[in-house]
Order: sequence, then structure tokens, then C-alpha cells
Amino acid sequence: MRVEVKTLKQLDADKLKKNLVANKKKLAEKTTSNDLLQKSLNKTKTQNTELQREISELKAKLEELEPAKEADIEAAEPTAAA
Repeated sequence: MRVEVKTLKQLDADKLKKNLVANKKKLAEKTTSNDLLQKSLNKTKTQNTELQREISELKAKLEELEPAKEADIEAAEPTAAA
């Protein structure tokens, strides 16, 4: 008899409904949090891609300027030696 009463108390409808509502609320909060994190991740990935592209462009410009800089240095050396 005690076991039956204990089992019935565990399966109390109000308690189960309250637990279900609480679990749904937690799930909704986690889903919202997950959506925000996903948006933040996507934004960060986009920014990273843009920065990587900018770095590549700057490296290309630097490579273009290196020969000109060396030519300027070579042109300045004979004048300094004379």
C-alpha cells in the first residue's frame, strides 16, 4: 500500500505539468541563447574573412613596394659613396 501511494505521489499531474512548463521554459531560454551565439559566430566569421582578405591585399601591396624600395636604396647608395 505504501509503495502504491508513493508511486501515485510521484505521478502527481500538477507536479508533472509544473515540471513540464519549467522544462519548456529552460528549453526556450537555451534556444534563444543558442540563436544569439550562432548569430555572433556568423558575424565573427564574416569579420574574420574580411580581415583575412584585407591582410592578403596589404601583403600584395607590400610585395609591390619592396622592389621600388630596394631600387630607391640602390639609387641612393652611389650618391652617398660619391
